[in-house]
Amino acid sequence: MVWAENFEEGSVAAVTSRYQDYKNAGGMALVTDKSSASCGAASMKFTADGGNAATQATDLYKRLDTGQDELYVRWYAKYQAGVPWHHTGVWFGGYNPPSDWPSPQAGIRPLGNDRVSFSIEPVWGSGGPNPVFDFYNYWMKMHTCSGCGGSYWGNALISRTAFTAADNTWACVEVHARLNSASPIPRGTGTGCRTTSARLAPTARSAITRLLHQVRQTSSFGPRQT
Repeated sequence: MVWAENFEEGSVAAVTSRYQDYKNAGGMALVTDKSSASCGAASMKFTADGGNAATQATDLYKRLDTGQDELYVRWYAKYQAGVPWHHTGVWFGGYNPPSDWPSPQAGIRPLGNDRVSFSIEPVWGSGGPNPVFDFYNYWMKMHTCSGCGGSYWGNALISRTAFTAADNTWACVEVHARLNSASPIPRGTGTGCRTTSARLAPTARSAITRLLHQVRQTSSFGPRQT
């Protein structure tokens, strides 16, 4: 196991002290609401205000040990109904060289030896009931779109309408990512603990070295393992 967070530290300050970077600690709260599958006593509720520059992002950022070319990341998430979600979930990937803070570089395609990122979050139907989960990934072979003006925004890969973030319901999500030299082969399933996989092929590996847990509105996250 590379990293685990169970939110049992007892205070927000104790949680944030375990991370290299965090934003808006005032929008974090340890609460007793948790998944029935959790053996712990707490989860963390993240709240952000999209209309306020100072609080529009609430997140934790952890730099992992270098040399990780393959990871399984599992977490529990609960999304409030009726919220226009925007980049809300767990992101992980790598920077070359490693970084102690997040630098997503939105709209810019990676070169293949500089960075890569993976995430599962509500992507389709945001603001409506039970939005659809999908990847939002950045890697060197990602695609742009006809209306993107030359920018490269995170690519979705699953496109399964039944893969939803059910309103006000705890969901278990697991992502498997491996950097290799094969052609990109995305796979996905939606049963039990919702598991998705992606094999992505940078020309020179940017090792998986970071974990970003972020929120743009209000959601709760339970224990996670990397």
